[in-house]
Amino acid sequence: MERRPRLLLALALLLLAVGTGVTRILVGEIKTILAAPADVLVMSQANEEPRHVLSGTMAKERLDGPVIKVEIPQNEDEFLALTPSSTHALWRYLLWVDLVFMAGYVLLFRYMPFEPRGGATMWERVSFLGIITAVADFAENAMIYFLLEHSAGQLADGVFSTCIAFLTLLGAVKWLLFFLACRGLSIELEKLKHWRWLAVWLRATATAGSWAALLALIGLPARPLLTLMFYGSALLLLIVAVKRLREIPRGPAVGERALQSGDFKAVA
Repeated sequence: MERRPRLLLALALLLLAVGTGVTRILVGEIKTILAAPADVLVMSQANEEPRHVLSGTMAKERLDGPVIKVEIPQNEDEFLALTPSSTHALWRYLLWVDLVFMAGYVLLFRYMPFEPRGGATMWERVSFLGIITAVADFAENAMIYFLLEHSAGQLADGVFSTCIAFLTLLGAVKWLLFFLACRGLSIELEKLKHWRWLAVWLRATATAGSWAALLALIGLPARPLLTLMFYGSALLLLIVAVKRLREIPRGPAVGERALQSGDFKAVA
C-alpha cells in the first residue's frame, strides 16, 4: 500500500519539472517578441477615439514577469500590451501546459501531507486547498483564453474592462489559495521535530505571499513580492517533497510482506 503514494508523489515532481521546462521555453519566446515594442491600436466600440498601446513597454524584465502580469493585470491596457496578436499562439500553448502544472501540484498536495484526513479546520486541509487552487487556476486560464479570443476584435470597453477586473480577482484568489495550502502544510511540519525549520520558513513565505496576493487584488504594486514568495515556497516545497519521498518505504507494507512470506502472525 506504500508503493502507490511514493509513485504518485514521484509523478507529481515529474509533471512539475516537465511543466517548468516547457513554460520557460514558451515564456522566453514571448519575452523575445515583447522585447521589440510595437504599436497596438485598440479599437473601441464606444464613441471614444481609438487609443494606442505600446506593446513591450510594460514587459520590461523585472522580478514579476509577463505571466504574473497577465494573471493579475492592473488594467486592460497592460493586458493588451502583453498579449499582442503575434503572441496569442504562445499564450494558448502556455495555458495548455498549465494543465500539467495543475495535475502536478494537486498530486503533490494530496500525497505529501503527513495527515491524509486533513488539519483541524477546512483551511488547514492541504489536499482540499490544492484541489480548489486548481479549480481557481482553471477558471483563470479559461478567462485568459476568452480574452485572447476577443482582444483582436475588441469587445465594448465596458465589457472588456469588466472581464479584466474578474481576471484580476481570479488570479489573486488562486495565489491566495496556493499560499494557504503551503501554510496548511507548514502547520503539519511544525508537529515534527526534524521538520520545524522547514515549517518556519514555509509559513513565513506563505504568510507574506498571502498578503501580497491581497495587496495585488486592490491594485497595489505587490506582484514582485508575490513572485518572490512563490519562488521561496516552491523551493521549500521541493525540499519537503524530496525528503518525504525518501521517507516513504519502497517495498510493500508490513502486512503485505507477511502475507507474501506466509507469516500470518505478523498480520494478526
